[in-house]
Amino acid sequence: MLRGIWQNIWATLAQTLLKWFEHLFGWGFWSPSQVSKVQPPRIKAYKKKVEPLKLLDDADYEFLFMQLLEGVAYGWEQKRVLRFLAALESRTNEAEWVAWLRRFGERLLATPMPNYQLAAQMISLGEVGCGNLGEVAKEIGKRLLRREENEQIIHFLLEDVELNGKQIEAQAAELISVNDYLSILPPNDSLVERIAKLMQIETREAQEIIEALIDRFFAINAINNKSQEWFQKANQQYMNGNILAAIASYDKVLSIKPKFHDAWYNRGVALKDLGRYEEAILSYDRALELQPDSSETWNNRGAALRSLGRVEEAIASYDRALELKEDRHKNWYNRGIALFNLGRIEDAIASYDKALQLQPDFHQAWNNRGNAFMKLGRFAEAIANYDKALEIKPDKAEAWNNRGTALFNSSHLEEAISSYDKALSIQPHFDEARQNRENVLRFAQFPRG
Repeated sequence: MLRGIWQNIWATLAQTLLKWFEHLFGWGFWSPSQVSKVQPPRIKAYKKKVEPLKLLDDADYEFLFMQLLEGVAYGWEQKRVLRFLAALESRTNEAEWVAWLRRFGERLLATPMPNYQLAAQMISLGEVGCGNLGEVAKEIGKRLLRREENEQIIHFLLEDVELNGKQIEAQAAELISVNDYLSILPPNDSLVERIAKLMQIETREAQEIIEALIDRFFAINAINNKSQEWFQKANQQYMNGNILAAIASYDKVLSIKPKFHDAWYNRGVALKDLGRYEEAILSYDRALELQPDSSETWNNRGAALRSLGRVEEAIASYDRALELKEDRHKNWYNRGIALFNLGRIEDAIASYDKALQLQPDFHQAWNNRGNAFMKLGRFAEAIANYDKALEIKPDKAEAWNNRGTALFNSSHLEEAISSYDKALSIQPHFDEARQNRENVLRFAQFPRG
């Protein structure tokens, strides 16, 4: 269905772009069917005058430049960039491009709006290598990075700074511009030494230090972009059911960016899906080193531990998850399962109760709460819980089977058989329900004395 939707979107977009290119470049496009219908004129009455192509205005330049930057962001290399520019040679030339770009750059530098992404893309264009246009784009991109307010570069490297004798906390440091840092670097020898040591550079010149910081920032940004590409690819592979390929892609992400919490977490989920619980736990542990307050990670770690039979450790993980976020009904539910497995039935019921307070239509919790009451021999309460689960989800074969067992233990044999029949009508190959039904029939035929 999604594929069909995208095909319609691309078809509409293609038609729009076709008309735009025809207007902008003066190109004419013919489909094969149109060509076959064209007939040569019988009489050549006159020679049609060819209108000169319209020169680009500033709006055209800006639109095309943004398309060029998007192309570079998606991986265009030098040949592709030069081909794009060559297609416009009848409408403009490099000198006109550069003249427009300098005007555009002055407008960008005059606006107070932050332009980190655009600055990075302009620097990328310069690094592709497309002549004077690329060099000017790179120059403007670096100027944009230098003058941006709320600059993150120094905040990334320093936990705090001292400005005019006043200590500034890390979060407040974000509010200081690079120009402010330039003004305080010369008299602040300790800060200069600190930055130079972090950057592993010899110079003590403020401007050179800032240039080095910008280069480092851009390098970090490039790494982040690459890791994000692999991360999105891994997520898509996982969604498509290609779990092994997803794990390999998460490994690639982590080889680029080892401290990527979400990649460690998602890798753990994928490993757990394959039943590789020990490896999953190791991934969750790495994720928790980076983000110890992730309730979801503690919960999933508990599930992996429970699958290995390490139930006490699982409960400790669930408890930690609930300390961090006590309003997660699934965390209470999973804790209830672990407590049930330890034979702590009353505690399990209490956990299921918490889950149901948060999510009253949570049919799995009603079903498992029924199991807990049946374990205690309180069959009427068990049946009531199964009925509640089936009220929410009537096609839950497991609940029908469990209800049948509770009815059998309550000596309601016909109703028990009816419940097993219902389970088998939903899930014909439900062996446990079939075996339970046969046991009830045998008992009815040969009741105990």
